[in-house]
Amino acid sequence: MAAPDVHLCGNICCGVVLSAPLLRCSKCHRVCYCCRACQTQAWKAGHKRDCGQVAAVRRVQGELTNRQKELCIKVNNLYTARNWRGLVALEATVRAAAAQLRETRPDFIAEIYGMLGTGYSQLGQYTEAIELSEQGLAIAVEAGNRLGERRAYITLGGCYKQLGQYAKAIKLHEQSLAISEEMSDRAGQGVTCSDLGCCYEKLGQYDTAIDLHEQCLKIKEEMGDRASQGATFSNLGVCYESLQQYDTAIGLLEKAKLILQEVGNRVGEAQTLAGLGRCKTALGKYAQAITCHTEQWAITQELDLEPDQTSVALYLGVVVWAQARVEHGNAATAFTTPSASGHPAAYMDSMRDAAQWFRTASCLAQTHGFVCENESAQLHLSFLAFDTGEEEEALVLLKEYLQAQVDSARSFCRGCCQQRGDDAPMLTCGGCSVARFCNEDHQRMASKKGGRKPVRHKDVCSLLRKWRQVVKGKATAESCSPDLLAFLRRDLWWRCHAPVAADSGAGARD
Repeated sequence: MAAPDVHLCGNICCGVVLSAPLLRCSKCHRVCYCCRACQTQAWKAGHKRDCGQVAAVRRVQGELTNRQKELCIKVNNLYTARNWRGLVALEATVRAAAAQLRETRPDFIAEIYGMLGTGYSQLGQYTEAIELSEQGLAIAVEAGNRLGERRAYITLGGCYKQLGQYAKAIKLHEQSLAISEEMSDRAGQGVTCSDLGCCYEKLGQYDTAIDLHEQCLKIKEEMGDRASQGATFSNLGVCYESLQQYDTAIGLLEKAKLILQEVGNRVGEAQTLAGLGRCKTALGKYAQAITCHTEQWAITQELDLEPDQTSVALYLGVVVWAQARVEHGNAATAFTTPSASGHPAAYMDSMRDAAQWFRTASCLAQTHGFVCENESAQLHLSFLAFDTGEEEEALVLLKEYLQAQVDSARSFCRGCCQQRGDDAPMLTCGGCSVARFCNEDHQRMASKKGGRKPVRHKDVCSLLRKWRQVVKGKATAESCSPDLLAFLRRDLWWRCHAPVAADSGAGARD
């Protein structure tokens, strides 16, 4: 047996005696390796499973009572199991323990606050997540706990990304990346490259985003982390979709789908199917798009993913209608039994199917308080009613849409569709004086073509300006009807959803 001060490589297939400096696991700090290859092999062989438990034991050693040790282990187990509701339910207990241990065990408090912050973030409760993570960060910095610092930066960066504050998120993720590089933690570097890539993608800086995702992919391939490879292929696919390089995006998303199915990541599979469906729709491959979104719908039903159910219902309404426009919309004269609106019967059947999906999306959105999704469904239904000859119904729906836009203007960004506090600093559109945006990037995003949006903001801006006068009592709703009808006759829906050429090069990288 080796002497107590002698370290053996933690890869059981190696077992060589190590000499300083040691390559130590950055999470549990208990296991050392002779090289990166042995570390990767040991991770795959079981250390990935054992590491969290070892780290938990390490964290509870020291001046902790048995009850405090039990609390630490319970929090760690809930965190590892991704039981976020169970985790945040312990907040009061954790705060009581923190009051007792703030001076003697700041490392313990920083770690446990970090886990709670992550739990709230995963539940979409970003205010609580930011508060706990900032407290954990302050304690970690004071205690010199670099791992705790990194956890806080990751969680805070994720929260600010979800809130659309991408510049702040990028700064936080860069601080996380610096710590990972300092600790030679390749896994941490990969995670942070992915987070940064997603932020730059949201800012429309696709070249930077792609470079970061490719760095992440290289690291995940080195580590043999199949699940993260699948997620990274999906992120790359979204970037190329945004560049309108749809064939390239589809290739990446197909790779992602296969890997995510292999590792059993159903949520990731649903998100990848959404991207595939959007790309197929953009290329006019409607039957394939319907297949993708139908599979996505089945997964969202199975897992009860409420926001995704609303999104996929909108996607299905769009693609069913687009398919009908191509197959039947211009062929009314070729049919012997056209509808009263002048469209063939088959087209009207498809319109009823599309309308049902839009109504499903609206119902889900109203039930769960998804304001932007409900407004989108209303406008889709208005265009559809006008297309099928129901002019009065179209006008009613369009007026409801405009009123909803005005009512929710103060609290929603029309670029990212995220809710903001009434006192949050936002830009106001100079054209309509109604729409608001987190920043100039989001203002540009609002006028970008495609997706679930029925039209771009630039298309509806002048109508909102007129409707604002109705709301202020300076005009009547009836006086706006000619403008509303002119808007509907422009067929803006089809301009935003007509198919494009494959990999047309729009927005392509140099």
